[in-house]
Amino acid sequence: MPYIQLRPDSYSDRPVASRVALFGPPATFKTTAIVKTWPRQHGDRDKLAILSYPGEKGWETIPRDDPDLLPFVWEIEDPEKISPHQIVKEVESTTARILAGEFGKVATFAGDGAHKLYQWYLMRAHQDRIANPPRDWDGDEDKLLGPAYGQAHKDYGLYMTRLLSAKVPYVVVTFWQSMEKDDPDDLRRRAPKHIFPDLPGQMAKNIVGEFSAVMFCEATPPDMRGRSRGFWLTRPEGRVWGACIKVPPEIGQNIPVRIPQHFDVLQKYMAGEHEAADKLAREIQPPAPTGLPPRIPPDTPPTPVQSVLSQAIPVPARPTLNLKRPTK
Repeated sequence: MPYIQLRPDSYSDRPVASRVALFGPPATFKTTAIVKTWPRQHGDRDKLAILSYPGEKGWETIPRDDPDLLPFVWEIEDPEKISPHQIVKEVESTTARILAGEFGKVATFAGDGAHKLYQWYLMRAHQDRIANPPRDWDGDEDKLLGPAYGQAHKDYGLYMTRLLSAKVPYVVVTFWQSMEKDDPDDLRRRAPKHIFPDLPGQMAKNIVGEFSAVMFCEATPPDMRGRSRGFWLTRPEGRVWGACIKVPPEIGQNIPVRIPQHFDVLQKYMAGEHEAADKLAREIQPPAPTGLPPRIPPDTPPTPVQSVLSQAIPVPARPTLNLKRPTK
């Protein structure tokens, strides 16, 4: 039957934090966090599969000798040498084969660089429109982009729906960030903009609603030993509007604005185990070693990257220049 009555055991096969999106600038540890912290064991499942979408370069940080890891990368250096139709078909086929257990029983499916995948759906739709234009088309290919975006939204959304509805216990997907207008139909040049996953227009906002948690990834500047710390922003702050966690209010009020980039910490917070989550977060992100400038004050929430930088590198006061206008 399609409907079920919600009971305490209704989601026994769907764990907490089962569908997560990570987005942010490059080099903010998105792929690294997945490889190091996402579940590889769930019941009789014992693999973590990572599908790097065509054009994504983050796969270079994926280890190649990990027996519990199933990495899939695009082997053609220049994806533009083959048609978008072939690329989309290969992505959909490989995704289905992974989810069906053809390569092993997968506990986590990770889609890396999903913003790149959207571009292939868009190019496929655009080529289809050019091949079958309306009767009144004047030959200007740009005029067919509008209908192509509509078709790409539909096809990309269908891929995501199938992925997120799969039987695999955990799904995590990564995106870059982009600035999107609060109202995509607002044509003003200076219309308000905020940071969402790197997808065009309304799709950037729609995709946020498809996940149980959407984390914005950020990293502190390297310390004196060249080490950076990664954090997840758990809710909107400043210009970042795409971050959110879907939990009851009584649970959400105990989740810090920033948490360490670790799946176990996120899952414990979302499960309402905030004391255990706090303890684990402190263990993962200890205070800075003795003798180094404390980039993040101990026992306080992590500060934004800009604040950390200003603490670590004090800016000297600007000298006052006593300039006088020359007299005639």
